[in-house]
Amino acid sequence: MLWVKLFHILFVIARMAGSFYSPRKLVHYIEGRVLGEGFQD
Repeated sequence: MLWVKLFHILFVIARMAGSFYSPRKLVHYIEGRVLGEGFQD
């Protein structure tokens, strides 16, 4: 049962970290597109 608690704690930490980091990635992506700093093929 201890491994279930451990998995739950790790999942919650990863979920919270992702919820804080995802909007930041989106903002940087949008700002880069506006300024024309994207990759060009």
